[in-house]
Amino acid sequence: MILKFVYTLFIAFLFTALVGFGIAAFYISPKEPEYPSELKVTRPEERVSESVFNQLKSKQEQYDKEMKMFIENMKTYNRNVALVAIAASVITLFVSLTFFKQILFIADGFLLGGVFTLIYSIIRGIVSGDDKFRFLMVAAGFIIAVILGYLKLIKTTKSE
Repeated sequence: MILKFVYTLFIAFLFTALVGFGIAAFYISPKEPEYPSELKVTRPEERVSESVFNQLKSKQEQYDKEMKMFIENMKTYNRNVALVAIAASVITLFVSLTFFKQILFIADGFLLGGVFTLIYSIIRGIVSGDDKFRFLMVAAGFIIAVILGYLKLIKTTKSE
């Protein structure tokens, strides 16, 4: 009994890792801009000429623009990752409830893996920075959880 429980958890964690690492491997995240080394070295108490100051200021402004673009790209990236992860979650939940009915501990592993992946997708949706998208992700998670609870817990109890 304990071995089946551990195996079910193992399947769940492996599936969630598979989805997360798969997304990271095939959908590369934006690269964060590197802070200019010239700006790391200069100390505030040092006196610099106006031309050097303007160069440093220009580099800082360029870095700020690149960082702002990176943050916007990461929001889009997180939104896309959330959508892919929730799709993987729904497919996995469907598969676990339909195809693996005979092998319960594998079905439960896929089911739990789908739930963990759903949680992962909601978290990625939350960090997307878009309030409407956050709401939609949490609403989708709620609806999936209610349907899943009905199909797995209530419907199977009635049929037994």
